[in-house]
Amino acid sequence: MPISLPSDVLGEVFAWYGLSEDLYHPLETLLLVSRSWHDTALLNRGIWARFNIEVGHLKSMDIWKTRLQRRLDRIGPTTLLDISIRNVCSIPNHPCASEYLNENVPKGNERSSAVILNACSVRYFMIEILKDFNGHKGSLAKRWRSLHLCFGNQEWIYKHAGWVDHLGFALDALFYPTPALETLTFGYLNPSGDSRRKNPFLPFSPNLRTCTLSNYPFSSYPDMSAAREVTIIRTVHQGRHTKHPMIPLGNAVEKLVLGLTANDGCTLPASLPRLRNVEIGRDGLWCNLDSVQAPLLSQVTLRIQGRRFLFTIFSRVSFLSTVTHLTILDEVSALTIDTHKFTLCLILQSILSLVHLEADKSALEGILGLVRDSRDGSMNPGGTIGKVDPTDCPFSCRRVCVSCVEKRGDAEISSDMDSWTAFFRILRTSTMYTQNPDIADMIEGLERPQ
Repeated sequence: MPISLPSDVLGEVFAWYGLSEDLYHPLETLLLVSRSWHDTALLNRGIWARFNIEVGHLKSMDIWKTRLQRRLDRIGPTTLLDISIRNVCSIPNHPCASEYLNENVPKGNERSSAVILNACSVRYFMIEILKDFNGHKGSLAKRWRSLHLCFGNQEWIYKHAGWVDHLGFALDALFYPTPALETLTFGYLNPSGDSRRKNPFLPFSPNLRTCTLSNYPFSSYPDMSAAREVTIIRTVHQGRHTKHPMIPLGNAVEKLVLGLTANDGCTLPASLPRLRNVEIGRDGLWCNLDSVQAPLLSQVTLRIQGRRFLFTIFSRVSFLSTVTHLTILDEVSALTIDTHKFTLCLILQSILSLVHLEADKSALEGILGLVRDSRDGSMNPGGTIGKVDPTDCPFSCRRVCVSCVEKRGDAEISSDMDSWTAFFRILRTSTMYTQNPDIADMIEGLERPQ
């Protein structure tokens, strides 16, 4: 016999269960516990308005075909909707992954065709679900509070399935006003049919605060006029579109995350008066950020993910002129190459306002190597091209606090130390050295160059 709990406590239990529900452990399970749980759950409309939909195999699509409408009938006429729809058909070992990924299914052309058909069916099903979420003439779209769509990173299906052209065009379903939408995440969809779109994509979202667009190759953007945090990750360039399309950011943007390649650069508005934080990844800075008026910009993260990354940053280095806090993450070990270290040295020398530099271990080793080479001419005989000149320091005329990502402590670096030996003594007494044995070993390795 289930324990009798107050309705407010039951509501907390139901909300917690809803956060962890999956295809085989749905909220509907609560209706079977007891009569009191059944009645309380039906009265709690908020839990039924959170849709965590993962589709991959045929059974998952069949289940949601019947489950979706029942849930929509339970939420009432005014409850806001939180919608998450994710394609998981090609994720190994996922409970909803395509059955055709199973090793027991015969391999060969027959299996490949079945996987492609399954993947395309899932994407088509997701678009049909979106139409259901629109409601009659957009009546439900007006109540969307969050929308997370991930169509799956399955570009390989487009090389084998010519009939999926209608999938991109079918997103004309997303053209109704969404005045309550606060969060949007959109990723991975075939852009075929984009040139034939009749309606703009989510044209009215005045309350949108957070917008994330991953692998987003369309020529139009949703309404981001009020967005405060915008992420744009594009890795697929569509040659028929404008090479550097304008991203319609509003004046409210405070954080901007860009992951662009050389082929899919963009153009930003001339002024972003509230922009404070920028993160740059992929191949570097392939936009006009250096010409944007952003007087409040003070925090920048450079996520080195390509070999040309630092060169693109240096070519537009003026955008860093007001930065006080800089984070450098070397994810491709670029700073093991002398020319990249030299470029980084020039970048750091250009940021006269820098107060705090944070780096991962790989980048930190490269930065401290720059300091060593700038103080000890024996480390750089003859001023070899690509090396730092002995008279240069990446922190000239400044005193900068340096720390390591996810490590304790820091160290103070400045240009007024007369030798590497003196600076090394200061490093050894810093909290970054004394509290992190692995960082201490790395610094000791710098003292004993090979």
